[in-house]
Amino acid sequence: MALYKHHISTHKRAKRAGRVKRLAQIAIVLMLLAGLVIGIDWLLSNIRSSQTVVSRESNATVQSAQINIFRTPYFQFEADSSWREVTDELNLKNQASGYQQYLYRSFKKDFIEHELWITVNLPKDYTLERHNIPTRVLPVSVEADGSLRLLGQISKPCGEELPAGDTNLQPHVITQSDISYYCFPNQLNDYTVTIGTPGGTNDLISPNNSDGKQDTVAITYRNVTAIPDPSSFERILRKFRLL
Repeated sequence: MALYKHHISTHKRAKRAGRVKRLAQIAIVLMLLAGLVIGIDWLLSNIRSSQTVVSRESNATVQSAQINIFRTPYFQFEADSSWREVTDELNLKNQASGYQQYLYRSFKKDFIEHELWITVNLPKDYTLERHNIPTRVLPVSVEADGSLRLLGQISKPCGEELPAGDTNLQPHVITQSDISYYCFPNQLNDYTVTIGTPGGTNDLISPNNSDGKQDTVAITYRNVTAIPDPSSFERILRKFRLL
């Protein structure tokens, strides 16, 4: 009887040792997988943080993995890493006349969610692209250092606040929030916003340059998300500066 019990005890110890060995093997495999994942994540983070957005006329440097700084001779601003400059869709045929155009877009994967179109010294008789015609306006002031101060909220669509007697739904200049700007009253659902100074227009006057010349800068923001809101645009404006 004593020999039989000894055999059972030895068998249990062998089974227990086998389980411990298998658990140890599984733990080692999991540790190796965790190390591999951490290594891949570190490599991707280093690749992303080393990327820089560059164009012929303006450049953006990556301050961190989360912020891009876009700078031109006329302005600079910060935006999150989803933004990049687009140059192949601009009409640059009239640059010889002295004006410049800059287009920036924010992407979610391959889909455009936000668009920022900035023009410098745009001629008064320039015909705006149809999708760039604002439908709303946001009042701001230009500070002495070229930064922008938000003075209120984005207006309702201009088609809802046409002056008394104005029934024209085609694009034309109206005054809204005490700002005169070219708007499209018939596009009530478009979230296309320009900014302007009360008592003036949506052409912002830059501070005096070293040569005494003042440039006019117009900013138009477009939000094409399912439920547009002003937060992304306002964050950019708070970091925007005319040079």
